Amino acid sequence: MDNEPTAEKPASTSDEETFEEVQKDEAVKNEVKFLESRYGPDGYQNLYEVGSAPPKKDKVDKYSHFTFLSTVYFNENGLPYQRTIDIQSKPVKDLLKGMITDYPGISFSTAQVVLNFPLRVLWYYQNELKEARRKAKEEDADSELGTHLDTLIGFLDDEFESTNEEYDNLTAEGLINFELLWTLFKPGQLIYTTILMQPRVLRLRSYQRTECGASLKGTFIDYDGSKFGELDAEVDIFGFTGSKKIQELSVIPLHRVATKDAIVKRLVERGTKFVSLQGCHCKKYNGVAVEMTMFGPSKVPVNGRVMIDASTHAAFNPNSAKRLRELTKPKDKTGSNNNDEYYEDPWAHDPYSSRNRNRGGPTQATDFGDSPHSAKPTLELTDDQKLICNAAVWGYTLGSKKWLQFFVDDISEVIWNTDSFSKLVLPEETKELICGLVESHITNQAHFDDFVEGKGKGLISVLHGAPGLGKTMTAETVAEYTRSPLYTVSAGSLGTDAVSVEKNLDRILQLCTIWKAVLLLDEADVYLEQRSLHDIQRNALVSIFLRLLEYYHGILFLTSNRVETFDEAIQSRIHIAIRYNDLTPDARAQVWRNFIAKIEGSGTATAVVESDFAELAPLPLNGRQIKNATRTALGIADRRGETLALKHLKLVLGVVDAFEKDMAGGRRVVE
Repeated sequence: MDNEPTAEKPASTSDEETFEEVQKDEAVKNEVKFLESRYGPDGYQNLYEVGSAPPKKDKVDKYSHFTFLSTVYFNENGLPYQRTIDIQSKPVKDLLKGMITDYPGISFSTAQVVLNFPLRVLWYYQNELKEARRKAKEEDADSELGTHLDTLIGFLDDEFESTNEEYDNLTAEGLINFELLWTLFKPGQLIYTTILMQPRVLRLRSYQRTECGASLKGTFIDYDGSKFGELDAEVDIFGFTGSKKIQELSVIPLHRVATKDAIVKRLVERGTKFVSLQGCHCKKYNGVAVEMTMFGPSKVPVNGRVMIDASTHAAFNPNSAKRLRELTKPKDKTGSNNNDEYYEDPWAHDPYSSRNRNRGGPTQATDFGDSPHSAKPTLELTDDQKLICNAAVWGYTLGSKKWLQFFVDDISEVIWNTDSFSKLVLPEETKELICGLVESHITNQAHFDDFVEGKGKGLISVLHGAPGLGKTMTAETVAEYTRSPLYTVSAGSLGTDAVSVEKNLDRILQLCTIWKAVLLLDEADVYLEQRSLHDIQRNALVSIFLRLLEYYHGILFLTSNRVETFDEAIQSRIHIAIRYNDLTPDARAQVWRNFIAKIEGSGTATAVVESDFAELAPLPLNGRQIKNATRTALGIADRRGETLALKHLKLVLGVVDAFEKDMAGGRRVVE
């Protein structure tokens, strides 16, 4: 490999005179001098001309005036172990310094340039060397650079003759063998592969042969919540015998991909989307996401709403936050690097910055427009950089409450159902009150604060009543109406001891504040009950709950069935309490209409007519039972290949009625 450590050049018999000083006394000889380095009787390595007698102890290095030295190194047993070429021509060194600026393990900026065999770095650039020779001779047929390149290229042509012949024969047919696999992968070029079934383009850094095949290390561009930068990725090609089609390799040079133009177009578009996902966004996701576990990446199916937010992920998960290398900034027309495209206020994406903690929401009271969680991108990339952007972004699934990596291709916009609030079966004055409070809170128009700054800025609502009357739906419709993410958590998931409740609830409240989410805490009775002198555990839970709520700035809905047991301190912190009474026949008829209309709105025809609702309305069902009955009846109708009609609903309701009678009988027996 070219990036192996180079052999140390044998010391000359005198260090007092430099290469340039020797050249003053002797004319530069434009040739490749073939040498051997062997151990002498004195135990030191000495240079020999191939086929010559042992050298004398000259004052100066008598080979320093040759443009190139090719040296074979022998060990103490007289066996060859290494071969190098020493490029001593200053014009050629200057050319290589400008031509090969970033090659793994090799620098052409040093005073002494010694390369190990096999000379892969020069094989990759042999065409560029020949082009440089042509240009040099066009300007001056006897130029020093041109004549020195004649010598070097002649040497390389002999050295690479068999390699070039075999390479040309194979690649002309679209084939390659494993021995010459390295010839396809020039460091610095773009390579195409797939990672977790996602198409990816990487910029190759190095090619390394391994016991099982070959390892290719490349770089891609990622985002850590505040800036773009480079990360490393490693892909493997397993060893194979004979020849193989290049197009069938697991990694292919991008310029050799048959559908290169289509792939570049697709990945640049994906990179543009990746760039647009800076900041915090509520999105829809339908696909497979990746969870990082102690055993490696694991695939997780997700179908629901997610929060794309790399900055908050880094803040809450510092151990898995990305450590990016600074991007190489492109030069502008003046030749200087434009830093503004890549760097900004380092606190711009910090969720705990005082400048970001209380950012206002939309400016219109009744028209919320775009979601307030769709921050415009502040950093930009070129198309070449977008091509190698990561295929996934960090985000949080609001369903299973996990930090996952979501593939950019499967992220889509949320279709907010802003009309759902109008479908809520509540008295109009109650709905108007909810709207007013929510809009005033989001648009920050109240201009009211506690005597202690930052205290009591949240909007806390208690929804109480029997199950199935629309408590959860109220929170859901408010979130839809305000185009805000809904974070639903049950009391049981917070824990039952004071330490776990404080830790979990504090984290949830922070997330909801950052994302301006509507928080629904379902069945919260255990945290709201009256404190007593004897139950220290419950007292601790209620006290912690009260303290955290006091400094919460968001919208919180609490659902409960036992408001009569509330602690007095809880009551004083509630902004609005809504009681959900049993549905009246008119209300039940409206709920039936809403669900049938939802089915018809999805494109499925029904045979349910207005008179059917009058027949269904007297049945003592709550909203959840109506929803379940409608869904089950639709499934029966589909199974029979029929249109949903009243008979299907009655069939389901007959089963529900029998179940209710069994439940009632069971309760009487227990009593």
